[in-house]
Parts: sequence; C-alpha cells; structure tokens
Amino acid sequence: MTETKNNPLKNKKGFLESIHLIRGIAALLVLIDHTFGWIDLGSISIFIKPFDGHGQLAVTAFFVISGFILPYSMYPIYRLRHYPTFIIKRLIRLDPVYLSALLFSIVISFVKAQFATRGEPWNLSFGGILAHMLYMVPFTKYKWMNEVFWTLGIEFQFYVVLGLAFPLLKLLIDKHKKTWLYLIIITLSVISIFIGDEGTKLGFVICSYVPLFMIGLVGFLYYINFCDRIAFITLLLLLFNIYIFSPMGSLEKSLVALLTILLIVLWKAPLIKVRFFGTISYSLYVIHYPITSLINGNIGKKLVAESDFWAAIPWIFPLSSLIISLSASFLLYRLVELPSMNLAKRIQYPD
Repeated sequence: MTETKNNPLKNKKGFLESIHLIRGIAALLVLIDHTFGWIDLGSISIFIKPFDGHGQLAVTAFFVISGFILPYSMYPIYRLRHYPTFIIKRLIRLDPVYLSALLFSIVISFVKAQFATRGEPWNLSFGGILAHMLYMVPFTKYKWMNEVFWTLGIEFQFYVVLGLAFPLLKLLIDKHKKTWLYLIIITLSVISIFIGDEGTKLGFVICSYVPLFMIGLVGFLYYINFCDRIAFITLLLLLFNIYIFSPMGSLEKSLVALLTILLIVLWKAPLIKVRFFGTISYSLYVIHYPITSLINGNIGKKLVAESDFWAAIPWIFPLSSLIISLSASFLLYRLVELPSMNLAKRIQYPD
C-alpha cells in the first residue's frame, strides 16, 4: 500500500458522528456519576439510579476511542522522526484545557478547605504541581488534585508508547504481516493480565488497560481493510475475554468496549447530528468534578444536614452543579480548547 495510491482509509461518512455521540454520552455519564450520591434526594433518586454509577464504563469507552482515533489520525504519514512533533501536537491539543482545569481545581480545593471542619489542612506543593504538569503523578507520592485526572495520565502514557511503536505498526500493515500483528496484539493484552497490578504500583498505570486500547486498534485495522470480518470478530472476542480477567476488567466493561468499537466502525451517522456534548466532552470531563464536589459534597451536604429549608429542596444543589458544569465546560471549550485544537491542527509533520 502506498500513501498516494490505493489509500486504505474508507470514505465512511458518519464514523466521526458516532464517536462524537459516544464521547458525549460517556462524558454525561461521568458527570451524572459525580453529581449525584452526595445528598439523599429521596424519591427523586429512583429516576436517577438507572443513569448513575456508570463512570467507569464511560472511561472504558474513552480508552477504546483513543485506541482507534490516534492510529487513524497518524496513518499513513507518520514516521519515527515525527515523534517530537507528535508529542507537541498532543500537548498543545490537551494541555491548555488540562492546565486550566488544574488551576481551577487548586482554587476549588482551597475554597473547600475553608468549609472543612476536620481533616487535613489545605496544602499545595511545587512538587505536586510539577508532577501534574508532566503527567507523572503515578510515579510519585502525590495524588491527583482532580478525581478524573488519573485517566489523562493513562492517555499520556498511551501517546508516549504509540508514538514510538507506530512505525513498527505501519511496517506490519504495509507488508501485510497479519499473523505477526495479531500475535503482538494478543500477546500484549495477555501479558497485561499478569503485570497490570505490578505495573500500576510502579506508575505504569496503562498496563491494566492495554486490552481496551488494543480493541480500538483492531477496529482501526478493520476500518482500513487490513483485516477481514472474520479476523475482526475473532480478535474482538479474544480481547473481550482477556479484558474480563485483567486487573481492572469485568464482563460489563468488556461489553461496553465491544459495543463502542462496533458502533464506531459499523454504525452510520445518526439522522440528527448530536455533536454538542461530544464537542465539549473533554472540557466537561476535566472541569466538572471540582464544581460538583464543592456544590454537592461541601456546601449542599452541609446545608441539607443543618437546615430544614434546604433539606426540603435538596435537588437544587445537583441541579445547580449540572447547570454550572455545563456552562463552565462550554466556556472552557470556546475560550481555551477550540483555539488550542486549531493551533494543533496547523502544526504539520516535517518532510
């Protein structure tokens, strides 16, 4: 296969729409998961329960999407000499939003400390901030300042590894070395079962999630016609079962991973393009937790426990945090994410 002739990338209109919709649904599930549960909402909880508690499943979908979309964006032009540019492009795309959310999280943590009646005093260290900026928190004694940042650390580890490994992946694709590539995918996923826990202890948290990224990669290989439908289904079923037995896996998560990749590669664009939540999903994902934890976990919880007035309308707090989270994420997207995304797109790989 060549870059200028017989390009294997299909012109399948709508796959980006499916990714947008999946991202939007996943981000909303994380938002709901982190918004409710702080305060007893009485009978209202019955209507919320079916949508609550699915944050981990949403993260599963995010990792599968990354396993698909990153190789898709890199093939067929990426070369090893492009590695520095690749990392710079990813940092420009992600860091402005991430660092804005980090600063916001620091401010909110200070405000929350003022409401706390007991517990550890507010503490901010240069080492902790530096570890966050370099995505090195898993390798240090520090904890993530924002509940959702742990997934960004895994994503960054994926970028580092993929940028180095992609030339080999491209070589195997171009040389039609299907057996070798399939063996590598399955072997890495199986190894992750045995080294996941130890790898996480050492800071390599991606180890426990390798099968999810591999599921996304298999979807990419099918999408570019590298593997046929039988190989595609066989690989997915193998990875499906492997992830069930991995340290962070389960039957439910494996089903979500399988559904995610099938929707990406097989589902046509919806009649109504619902892009809003998918568009702001990254900003929503990183900014919502400090807001909902402050409004519901600190202010709301305290007022409901101490006042009959607020105890009669406890729903006002999660509702307020939902509105504020969506508004803040939209502003973050327009003011920070969109400009950084456009800048990243303008950076081209050198010849």
